[in-house]
Amino acid sequence: MSSVNLWPIDGTNIASMRFIQYVKKITPMLDRPISTLENQLQEGGSSTLGKIAGLPIRDDLLAAQELFLLGQAMGENAQIQLSSWDGFNFPARAHENAKCLLSNYRSTAKAAESRELITPAAEWLLDNHHMVEGHARQVVRDLPVKFYNQLPTIFLDDGHKVPRSLALAWVFVAHTNSNFDVTAFTSLVEGFQKSQVLDIGEIWALPAILRMALLENLRRISDRVENSRKMRAAANEFADQIIQQLDEREIEKRLENQTASTLDDGFSAQLLYRLRDSSHSAARVLSWLEDHLEARGSDAEECIIANA
Repeated sequence: MSSVNLWPIDGTNIASMRFIQYVKKITPMLDRPISTLENQLQEGGSSTLGKIAGLPIRDDLLAAQELFLLGQAMGENAQIQLSSWDGFNFPARAHENAKCLLSNYRSTAKAAESRELITPAAEWLLDNHHMVEGHARQVVRDLPVKFYNQLPTIFLDDGHKVPRSLALAWVFVAHTNSNFDVTAFTSLVEGFQKSQVLDIGEIWALPAILRMALLENLRRISDRVENSRKMRAAANEFADQIIQQLDEREIEKRLENQTASTLDDGFSAQLLYRLRDSSHSAARVLSWLEDHLEARGSDAEECIIANA
C-alpha cells in the first residue's frame, strides 16, 4: 500500500500554523536559563520552581533529511522515546495549558502595569496572548475527545501508548526548536510512512495535534518565564530587607529562610546585582550567596551570564 500524501492540507489549516512562527521567537531567548534549570533538575537538586508543567520539549536540532530518517526509525521501532514526555490526559491537559497561559499572561500584565521590569519573552506573551488563546480554543474544537481516542496508537519506551500523530508532532517540536517548516514536517511524516501508513483521520488530526504540542511547549516555557519574574521580585524584596537591617542575628535568620532560593539562578543573579557595592550587611549576604553557588558548582559570574 502506498503512503498517504500529507500535503496539501486545506489552506485554512496551513495558515493557522503561522502561530508557530511566533512561538519560535520566544524559545531562543530562553536557551541558556532553561538549560541551567534542566541541569539542576537532572542532578537531583531541590528547586524553587513551584508547579511547572515539565521541562521544555527540546532535543537536538535536525534538518529535513535527518527528520526523514528519524521518522523512518520511529516507524520501524516497536517503542519510541519522546523528549521531556511526562504523560498527560487529553482534553484535560489542553484546558489546563490554556488556564495556565492565561494566568501567566494576567500576572505579567499586572507586573507591567506596576512598572516592574519584564523580559522580552514575557513581553511576547503580552503582545500575542490573544492569538495563543485563539489557538487553544481551536485545539479543543478540532479534536473531539471521541475522535482523539480513536486515533491509532504507538508504544512509548515506558510502556504507555499515545496516538501516532501525537508522537510525530511531539518529536517534530523537539527537534526543530518549535520552528515550523512544511518541508521538514513532511519529511518526518513521509519517513514514518515508509513502514506505517497513516490513515486519513490521522492526516487531518496532525495540524490540530501539532498545535497542541506547541501550546504544551509554550506553557512550559511560559511557566519558567513567570517563575523567573517572581524570583527576581523575591530577590528585590529580600535585598530591600537586608539593606535596611542592622541586627546581625536577624540577618542570619533571614539568610537561613532563603537557602532554597539560591538554587534559582534568577533569584541569585538579581540578588548579586542589587547588593554589589552596598552596605556591610550586604557583604555578609554576598559571601553567603557565593558559598551556596560554589556548593552547586557555580559562581557569581556564571550565574549573571546565564541570566543576561
